[in-house]
Amino acid sequence: MFTFRYRKLSSTVICQKRQRNDSITSKRRFHSARKLSTSFLEIIQVILAAFILCFVSIYANFVIITWLPEFLISERGFAGSSVGFISSLVPWASIPGALIFARVNDKIGKAKPLVYTLVPIALLSVFAIAFVTNRPLLLTVLVIYGLTGKLALDPILITFVTKNAPRGALGTSLSAYNFIGMSGSILAPYITGALSDSLGSMQIGFYLASVLLIAGLVVFSFMAKDKPVNG
Repeated sequence: MFTFRYRKLSSTVICQKRQRNDSITSKRRFHSARKLSTSFLEIIQVILAAFILCFVSIYANFVIITWLPEFLISERGFAGSSVGFISSLVPWASIPGALIFARVNDKIGKAKPLVYTLVPIALLSVFAIAFVTNRPLLLTVLVIYGLTGKLALDPILITFVTKNAPRGALGTSLSAYNFIGMSGSILAPYITGALSDSLGSMQIGFYLASVLLIAGLVVFSFMAKDKPVNG
């Protein structure tokens, strides 16, 4: 009789322990799944911030590429023979800009400080291209945009996306980055041309590009997080 009760008691204790262990395991799995879900959402949020900034950066760049020559001739009175050289100041200046800031990005390992430096200067330059009428100042503004604009920002954003992309989806993330960026290059000439036809001036197209850069910078500042550099 005593042996039977002992076995029954032992069985009850074992069952209770198993139930507690199962409960603890279930809670751990739940918290692990919840943490994984939260982490994935954070990754998507960070990547989306980079995509938005890429879009507005390329949008502004293609406003300049496609409409700057016509703007200089029709609204600033430049001769056609000089417009080609003046327009080429942007890509010429972008070569050292891209190399210098990409190297700085490698050194500091953080995208945000460079984004907070380059984007404000670039958006002020885009605004000034349409606003200033002094020719030497306009040439200076074009060089400044070349140094700090889209081509200087590109290596920084690509590195940022590479660091924060989900594991096993780096190629997809970079493809999405290119897709969204090229969407900006498609929309910029069309929207700027439509605004020019409806308002009679191309200035508003440059101003809109500046506003979009401000919006992209604000979104990036709130949504993006710099991933710590290992080693």
